[in-house]
Amino acid sequence: MSYINWDASFETGVPDIDNQHKKLVNILNKLWDIHNAGGTNESLSPILSELIMYTKIHFNNEERHMEVAEYPAIDEHRGLHRDLIAQVADFEEKLKTGTVNIDNKLVDFLKNWLTVHILKEDKKYVPYMKK
Repeated sequence: MSYINWDASFETGVPDIDNQHKKLVNILNKLWDIHNAGGTNESLSPILSELIMYTKIHFNNEERHMEVAEYPAIDEHRGLHRDLIAQVADFEEKLKTGTVNIDNKLVDFLKNWLTVHILKEDKKYVPYMKK
């Protein structure tokens, strides 16, 4: 069973954004599966790095869409993106120095952030992109 089950409630109606969201969900599910199977920081770090890298790609793409759609709350939305990137970069640095481990708290944080962000924040720009 997946950690996050993709369903129609996550869809924005913007195909490339939805596809990127699905990929983010798949990467997070992979992180959860390996963590849940007793994965070590060494086996989980590359997946976390993949998630971080792809998140940055996705955020850039999403922000370009918002610019084209002239989404009025783009600055606030960008701020949410930057805050997450900063939090995860800080965690990744601590992981490299051995001061933290990948645990349920981190994976739950990422799951909650992603699902709430898609279902609440991303849904706000949908009407602007459909114009």
